[in-house]
Amino acid sequence: MVLVANELAANAICHAQTEFTVSLSKVGEAVLVEVTDSHPDLPTVVFAPPNSVRGRGLHMVERVSKAWGVHKTPEGRKTLSAEVG
Repeated sequence: MVLVANELAANAICHAQTEFTVSLSKVGEAVLVEVTDSHPDLPTVVFAPPNSVRGRGLHMVERVSKAWGVHKTPEGRKTLSAEVG
């Protein structure tokens, strides 16, 4: 769960460059991690070259999460979420 929260928050810091919020909630036996920011663009999963030090965060989130995704909020913000556990 810490890895997922870290990667989603890092995505907001590096790409959105806006204020953001992180929330954690229990969903059955899992934890739902949500990061909401104000940048209008949705994230894209990229394939980083082997020698790159960046570009693997969303791949890691995808691999360790039961499910993950992104949606726009009614206020025009976006939320990345991942269910872990």
